[in-house]
Order: sequence, then C-alpha cells, then structure tokens
Amino acid sequence: MQRIGVTGGIGAGKSLVCQIFECLGYPVYNADAQAKKLMVENENLKRRIIDLFGPESYLPNGEYNREWVGQKVFADKQRLQALNHLVHPAVHSDANKWFENQSTPYALYEAALIIEGGRHDMFDAIICVTAPEQLRIKRVMKRNGFPREKVLDRIENQSTDQEKRKYCHFEIINDEQHFLIPQVLNVDKIILGTSTFIG
Repeated sequence: MQRIGVTGGIGAGKSLVCQIFECLGYPVYNADAQAKKLMVENENLKRRIIDLFGPESYLPNGEYNREWVGQKVFADKQRLQALNHLVHPAVHSDANKWFENQSTPYALYEAALIIEGGRHDMFDAIICVTAPEQLRIKRVMKRNGFPREKVLDRIENQSTDQEKRKYCHFEIINDEQHFLIPQVLNVDKIILGTSTFIG
C-alpha cells in the first residue's frame, strides 16, 4: 500500500481535497486532528508539554490550552520548534500504526508541515494543494475569524508553495477557477498506474 502525503499552506484547501479522495474510498489520516487528540490522551506527550510550557498548558478539565500555548509559540519560533519536536514524533508513530491497518491501494496523510518537518521521505508521493496567498488569507479570516495579521503570522511559519513544489509529485490548484474533482481523479489514476499524464 502506498503512503501519500497531502500538504499545502493554511487556507489552501487540503481538507477539501482530502474529502474528495475519501469519496473515492481512500482513508485519510488528519495529522492536525490526531495531534490535538494525542496532546490530551498521550500521557507522555502531555507531561513533556507541561515541562516545556508549565501547568497552564492544560485547563482544569484536562483539555489542552491551545490559545495560551499558541500565544507563547507564535511569538517565539524557538519555542514553536520545541513544541513541534515533541508533537511530530508522537503523530508520526501514531500514523505508522494507522497506515499498517489500511487495506486500500493507497492511503493519505494530511498535514500542513510535511516539508517543514523534514518528513517528506516517509511518503511514496506528496500532493501539494495550492492557492493564491490573498485568497488563502480571505478564507482563513472567514473560517477562523482571525484578523489579517494573525493569518500572515501563520503563513510566515510555513514554507512557500515554491519551496513545497521541490518535494511534491503532484500539485492540485484550488484557486476557485480550476475544477478540483478532475484534478483529483487525474492524480488517482496516476497513483494507481492507469495513467502517466500529469496535468
């Protein structure tokens, strides 16, 4: 079974593309959603996060204090890297177990930081979902209610589309002008070996 990474900057539309693959019958591991789960349920990871940021990292009910930690890490790239060095290995270990339990010709791993985390070599192929930056900013502001400056901060902590393309085998353009479904079907055919055209 092939392992396919799906990446792209914030607001590019990774989840939408993955939903189309799911409609075709392919399972998707959402790294961000699983990371949130592991940060609460994995006691070793939880303890190390508290060691790094203090007891305020978790609310009295045991939930991860995302807003408080977020304020710490996005003002300090070194602390963000330290947090990623804790969370990413736990997620990758969990993902490996998940992949081993899949039985389709390929399964997908959705994550924004595949390239930045230096994990591109763990996949048989990588799909990069791209969109113009101004459109991405508009989407995230609408979706998350973030001010423009906060979205720009997130974008600055991610690699550019140009940098991602160096490692990606496929690009799916989500600019509201190119149709997504034909692009996904084309990638599916190539991965399955029924087509050699990359459009």
